[in-house]
Amino acid sequence: MKVTQCVWQYHDRKGDLEPIFDYFRYCANEAIRVGIEKNLSSKYKLHYQLYHELRLDSKFHSKYVYGALECAASKLKLYKRTQEKARCQETLYFKESSDT
Repeated sequence: MKVTQCVWQYHDRKGDLEPIFDYFRYCANEAIRVGIEKNLSSKYKLHYQLYHELRLDSKFHSKYVYGALECAASKLKLYKRTQEKARCQETLYFKESSDT
């Protein structure tokens, strides 16, 4: 059995990383908004629609934009899947016959 040691280090850099988190959140929210408007859920379609627009005015690394688009695509797919399941459940329960 191999033994590993865990080392904990304290850092107080949350203030320095806040602009990065805000920009990531902005990119993801923008991608979700456009994905719902244009009915897109594929990360490649979102990338094609939004990457250059979000990347032009950015001072951050391009991987943040790509990661935000991936997160948005996964959220959109989950949203669509739950909408389809909810729609199927509603239609299943409306099949009562009115003969009785």
